[in-house]
Amino acid sequence: MPIKRGFASVAFDELAWHEDLRQAARSESAKKLASGWNARVKQSMRSSPATRMRDGTSLPGCVKVYLPPPGGPLGLVFRLAKGKDGRLHLDHLAFGVRHIYWRTQLISDIDGLVARAEAQTDMEVQSDYAKYLTIRVLGLVEQVVAEIVLAHVSAQASPPVLSHTTWKMKRFQNPNPQRLIELVGSFDRRWGDSLESALTSSSEREALGSIRSQRNRIAHGEPTTISLVQVKGYFAEIKSMLNRVAAPF
Repeated sequence: MPIKRGFASVAFDELAWHEDLRQAARSESAKKLASGWNARVKQSMRSSPATRMRDGTSLPGCVKVYLPPPGGPLGLVFRLAKGKDGRLHLDHLAFGVRHIYWRTQLISDIDGLVARAEAQTDMEVQSDYAKYLTIRVLGLVEQVVAEIVLAHVSAQASPPVLSHTTWKMKRFQNPNPQRLIELVGSFDRRWGDSLESALTSSSEREALGSIRSQRNRIAHGEPTTISLVQVKGYFAEIKSMLNRVAAPF
């Protein structure tokens, strides 16, 4: 049976809506989008079923839309409701910056690996875990930076520009602190300057440089003495650094 597509009436609680806008405006790119979408929320938007909110709240029978479609950084959640006139409409539940995948799943995966490595009593096996984690932690930097950049570009750029950026980010590999600063600065010089100031002589800069150097040694079959304790320390510093990178976007 063909699906009939069209427009649906949407109901907003003004106080809740403006509070959501205020919260979303904490992110610079989201602030620009939020102000624009304030006047466009009733336009046709691509949607998908929503089963849970970020805090785990169950949302059966709801719909979620991404702004701008199909996968922008902002999200709206609606619930199907019936008005006094008996007609169905969408009732606004929540609006804001979408759940950030890397801050949960990607980091959780590595946390799990660290826990399994620490449970090993065989030091040789633990050493092998340390080498594997070295590769995973630098891979995390590559994945996260690409995700941050593409979410920012998808919110503001045309499809050809997004396609070109996606192509370029696939080549953002084996990053060192300077390449990271240059990439962030290519969007806004002040962002790059701020990141450079934050990383100058910092343990975060040293952690990225060290994990990169050790990854390259492992990849080329060269001997390495990196320990699980060292990798765990680098990982903690790199998580902090990634939050610095994400902040201006």
